[in-house]
Amino acid sequence: MLFTDSSFQSEPNGSPEYKETFDSVSTLHRRIAVQHPFAFVRQLRLLLSLMKGKNRLTTVNFRWTNQLLLCNHVFELFDSLRPHVFTAHKISENLIADFVEVFLELIYAPCVQSDDVASFVDKLSKFMLHYALFDGKAAGIVLKPRENTFRELLYDFPNFSELSSLVSFMRAYDESAQTHFTLVKPSQEVWNEAKLKSFKKRLSSDHHKQDLEAVLMELNETSKIHIELIHHFVDQLSLLVFSDEEEVRDASHKLLYRSYKNDPRNADQLVDLYTKCISSNKPNVLMSAAKHLRRGMLLCQDNGDTLLLHIYKIAVTRQSELDIHLSDVMKNLTCDF
Repeated sequence: MLFTDSSFQSEPNGSPEYKETFDSVSTLHRRIAVQHPFAFVRQLRLLLSLMKGKNRLTTVNFRWTNQLLLCNHVFELFDSLRPHVFTAHKISENLIADFVEVFLELIYAPCVQSDDVASFVDKLSKFMLHYALFDGKAAGIVLKPRENTFRELLYDFPNFSELSSLVSFMRAYDESAQTHFTLVKPSQEVWNEAKLKSFKKRLSSDHHKQDLEAVLMELNETSKIHIELIHHFVDQLSLLVFSDEEEVRDASHKLLYRSYKNDPRNADQLVDLYTKCISSNKPNVLMSAAKHLRRGMLLCQDNGDTLLLHIYKIAVTRQSELDIHLSDVMKNLTCDF
């Protein structure tokens, strides 16, 4: 199944249907990777091989065929599997060396736009900084031959603290000596504690609609790069899905899905949340949740059958419009892509 899904992902096209299906496959992969990490670790080299040569595409082809989706998906898998990718074995070192090479080619590829380049540089720097903290000697062997490349990137992105720390590590690395990882500075917090508290207070249905939407929009944009931020606001977002405002409900559902997709270990909490939404006496709350069930259910491992039965009962007794969304959920769960 993993090979079939990976083959599907390697042949993107520009259709909206492909983007929707890709997102479903990506979500399913994230859940399986958490439950069966070693099954996916064996597939990482295959995924890297599918990405080789993407840097030779024209800008139009790269964009139109949604190649960026595949690149980000592979990166996210590597990042989520860090505890299993970072090992003391030579095979791990070779895999990470290929990973760095593929993404450096993408960073310098003319088909990748500047905003996406910045995102790749930031993600790659953080990933390799984690590797250097795990095994400084192995990281030095991988990074030292590419020191000049990372120095050039630092000229372009001088404010990236992780990149600066990584370059400092490469300068100080001495293959003949035991590496002492003392030059690496701790990464700066994206939002400090005061800002987190402020946003938690503002993420309330008691606030004015415009202010609430502005907070959700800022959180949405910031989390595209620093996705871990959403984890701080899961409780607040879980209440906002019951808002009377459709825009607020939809934005909250999307952010929750993004958060649980990034870390599916607690995704079964979605079952409880969806059950409460589907049981709501407010038709708007019920239908908003139903729209997001198609993707959210892919993250749910336990009690998903109970939720589906509950949706079916409500669909045949008092909310016939649910049948369309229930059908979409069932089609998506078949994974027949």
